Amino acid sequence: MQLEFVEELCIGFLEQTTNPLTPLETLYNYCKRNDTCSNLTQFELYTFLRNHERIMMLLGPDQNEPVNEEALRAGGLLMGPRVILKERIPSEGNLMLLFKAQLDDMETKLKSAIDSLNSEQQEEIDAFTSALKRIKILRDNIQKLDRR
Repeated sequence: MQLEFVEELCIGFLEQTTNPLTPLETLYNYCKRNDTCSNLTQFELYTFLRNHERIMMLLGPDQNEPVNEEALRAGGLLMGPRVILKERIPSEGNLMLLFKAQLDDMETKLKSAIDSLNSEQQEEIDAFTSALKRIKILRDNIQKLDRR
């Protein structure tokens, strides 16, 4: 496998995708569809992209958080590492809109996840409820920043 080919695939995908902030897993699955990348592992892709001059990688929640990546995935949220072409990073105003939209989406999905749980899953309910409270705090902080 040639890293130049993987780079071409990744750059091409990231230039054309509707949402410029792409989950690493999505990009990995895209690369794996090509026979040339059949031996590529997700860790190899992660290692290659995290130091790429045209790509910025954002990591998901820490595994020590009360609501970690695994809990969010169980609730239908893919929160692992994400990648974006540096030239597609939105302006400050667009970033505020994007943050607000993502918080709204996360809030909707967390509420849906809570509704789908039963009383025997109280620990998960509490974790998702805590995450909803943190979303409100984030929303308030974004609102303060947006007023500047």
